[in-house]
Amino acid sequence: MKRLSLFITLLAVISLACNAGQSQPTAAVKPTETATSSPVETEAGTSSAQFDSSKLGTVEKDTTYCTVDGVELKMDVYYPSQNNGRFPVTMYVHGGGWSSGDKAQGAGAIEIPELQKAGFLVVSVNYRLAPEYVFPAMIEDVKCAVRSLRAHAEEYNLDPNRIGVWGGSAGGHLVALLGTSYIARYYLVEGSAASFSAGTWPIPLRRDSAGDFLFSLNAWDSTLSVYSMTPSETLLGTISLGIPAGSTDRLPDLAIDSTHKLAFAAYPEFGLVAVVNWETMQPVTTINIPNAETGDTGGGPGQLQVIVNESANRLFVYEPKARAVYVYDTANNFSLLNSVDVKAQSKSIGQADADLFFFDATSNRLFLGTVELDSTTGQPTGNLLPAGNKIFGMDSEDNLYWVLDSQNSAILALDRTSLAIRHSQPMPESSSNLATAAYDPVNKQVFIGYLITANLYGFSVGQIP
Repeated sequence: MKRLSLFITLLAVISLACNAGQSQPTAAVKPTETATSSPVETEAGTSSAQFDSSKLGTVEKDTTYCTVDGVELKMDVYYPSQNNGRFPVTMYVHGGGWSSGDKAQGAGAIEIPELQKAGFLVVSVNYRLAPEYVFPAMIEDVKCAVRSLRAHAEEYNLDPNRIGVWGGSAGGHLVALLGTSYIARYYLVEGSAASFSAGTWPIPLRRDSAGDFLFSLNAWDSTLSVYSMTPSETLLGTISLGIPAGSTDRLPDLAIDSTHKLAFAAYPEFGLVAVVNWETMQPVTTINIPNAETGDTGGGPGQLQVIVNESANRLFVYEPKARAVYVYDTANNFSLLNSVDVKAQSKSIGQADADLFFFDATSNRLFLGTVELDSTTGQPTGNLLPAGNKIFGMDSEDNLYWVLDSQNSAILALDRTSLAIRHSQPMPESSSNLATAAYDPVNKQVFIGYLITANLYGFSVGQIP
């Protein structure tokens, strides 16, 4: 049976609030680190034969959990007093503005004795501090601690599938970053889920045209992770984009060229598109977008959007602040071919929403929101979708576009040729709950997710007249 799956960024840890008055440290090149690999598969109810029971109720101070560029990173391990099977784990990350503090200090340290009494294996970690070390050193250390715990599951008698993390102030910030460092794969048929590690804030996710590869743009690492999806997700490599690490919540965008093995990562905070070759795992170039608004100017998606026409060797970049579409030649040093002013179509395009671009490679049709553009020059063709519409999927067999109608909180099936509405279906929730949608043409299923309510709905599609 084919396994139908969705991929989402997993937020799975609890943290105390960060100190809003503290500024984040500056980015640096990712260091070389060493830690034991491969977590061990265990059952929570079975104690490890390797565990030394004399450690029950004790504390191990200054245990090295990872070594990074010759620096030994230390943690304290607090063992529960009783052994009733594999220990659930809680890991504490101290605060201190990323520049001070210790694993035995901070607001959260007071919780350690009670957690130990409650049967948790409690771990408190130190990490490299600013200004001697710069971001992302801190989050890399915390991630290394989790990998080390999983790799030493037998030694610590811990359950690698039950690790919780908490922290205060700067530690809470690092815990929040840790929580956005995993991708969840949800199997729709079985109703089961699994997760695998990624970079910091893996958003967005994309697939190649054949579905053989998954691409994770690790927004705050400024790296691209490439996974083989056959037979299951396997990390092939992580590519540095050759740009500074992202530090704002102005979400980047990602487009994949399956023919030429290129990936285009658009970062609004830097006003550029980083180009990498995902076959050679090497950066290619960076494209500076004219008149792009840079810096931390307010978060959210859609502030710099990209899509590629592989057959025509065209990259399209939409800068919503300037209401301009820039067209680049991907076969000729990524030179700028055209700049298209779409201010006249701004009401039709809609607000600075994510995923406004949609390219139909079969029919060679390009859309930006409700506006159809020429798929070579980027000029508006004069064809428009109904107001408030955005294409999210295509069914070649039934000659349909699947469309989100935000004005009427409906899902539409449009004829691919005439753009006439062939079917309208009310959404299960209001579009004001920030709806997003996807279409599976193989199984003919529509999926609608809502950011506000965190609900996901799946619908099987019948015959559309």
